[in-house]
Amino acid sequence: MAIVALVGCSDPLSDVPRLSDTQLDGPEPVAEVAAAPDETEEDVGFFQRLLRPRDVGAVDGDDDEPVASDDETDTVASEDAASADVASDDAETAPRAQKQGGFWDRLFGPERAETVTSERGGDAAGPAASEYRGRGGQARPGLFSNNKAARRTGADAREVAPGEVLPFGDVARACHVGRGDLGHEVGQYPEKRPKYRLYDSNPGHPGLNSFYITGFADGCPRQITAALAVFGAPSMYEALRYGLPESARTGRETDRAYERVKSRVCGVSRNKPCGNRIGRMDRGTVFVSVYNRFEGADGWMNILIHDGVIQAMAPGG
Repeated sequence: MAIVALVGCSDPLSDVPRLSDTQLDGPEPVAEVAAAPDETEEDVGFFQRLLRPRDVGAVDGDDDEPVASDDETDTVASEDAASADVASDDAETAPRAQKQGGFWDRLFGPERAETVTSERGGDAAGPAASEYRGRGGQARPGLFSNNKAARRTGADAREVAPGEVLPFGDVARACHVGRGDLGHEVGQYPEKRPKYRLYDSNPGHPGLNSFYITGFADGCPRQITAALAVFGAPSMYEALRYGLPESARTGRETDRAYERVKSRVCGVSRNKPCGNRIGRMDRGTVFVSVYNRFEGADGWMNILIHDGVIQAMAPGG
């Protein structure tokens, strides 16, 4: 009985080791599982780390806010440094780009360069294209365009103003004068199928008036001042000129211009008559003799016209 009582009072687990007294050999399995995300982060590529959205912790969080690992801290620092370097490079490059400009900028200027870039890029016509058309809405000529006003030369290079009266001996274009304002027709040349016509603005006045000649290539009448003006054919001119000895022939500008035209049309040398092609000369070439008086003129002029262009003008006599 006493032996049973002693057995009941003893500890049956006294020989079993306690967990708190046991020495663990390695890290807990839970710690190894927690380290798995860090290994995944290290295997992510450069562009994926660069472009991925960054985690932003809760504003009011304390203990629950995630702490960045050492690798993530180094990556963010390197990315910030790279961004700062790019921004610095852009800030230094921008003034140089504005100062130097591109190829089109140097060739055409800033406004035209924008237009060329827009056109080469295939964009629809926008503000840059409209600027190139100018303030009047008309396209301006380009660098290699042939749409340029030709510089006029010759006796009729200038254009007379409306209502202007020219001095005797001058000729000018009168593009503003309509057919109904030319006056009375006083001559035409040739007689058959006339190409040139002569108008007197005040035929009842015996003094100096404004005369107009039509038939020019540009469509503009030519204005002169005269008391009398008449057409003369090349055949008549040659009869008078080549009927004289060469020493007695004049050498005015109209004479020299006629020699040049005659050589092209008739194929003859200088100081030789046109010959059997004189009819061809008569059809496209004409003299206009202009006098300052009806009777007893003390001054007159000759104008040579060929193929709708004034070739020369010189005093007669």
